[in-house]
Amino acid sequence: MEKIYLGKNLMGDKIYLYKHKWECGWYWGFGYLGNKTLHTHWNSELREAEYQQKNMFRESIFDFNSFFEMVELMEQAYLLQKMAEVYRHGNCYITQTKIGAFEKDPEKEKQLNNDLGELLDRIWNFVKGLKKQ
Repeated sequence: MEKIYLGKNLMGDKIYLYKHKWECGWYWGFGYLGNKTLHTHWNSELREAEYQQKNMFRESIFDFNSFFEMVELMEQAYLLQKMAEVYRHGNCYITQTKIGAFEKDPEKEKQLNNDLGELLDRIWNFVKGLKKQ
């Protein structure tokens, strides 16, 4: 699996971002961080932006501005992913009832996943452009 080095965590372990991929025929898998012995997710580790940057990385390919640009891009990606799921299932799977505001809509789901795929490619290229030589 293709990956990009992001930096070293506080323990000195190298941390990589793994490339997004289309999974199970219906959703984008993305935001995976880790290495041979660690697997975690962007949205669980780095959601509280500045605090998390200081507490996740000892060193990083991100400077202050590029880190916040990445946070913005990833937040957009997670929102698109969630809305695609809503249109796929008609709800958020919080309850078994069908009281959601949206009906299942395969066309909207497809469009959101297409938009998400384009955004994930942009994110990947953005991070590749930051990669230290």
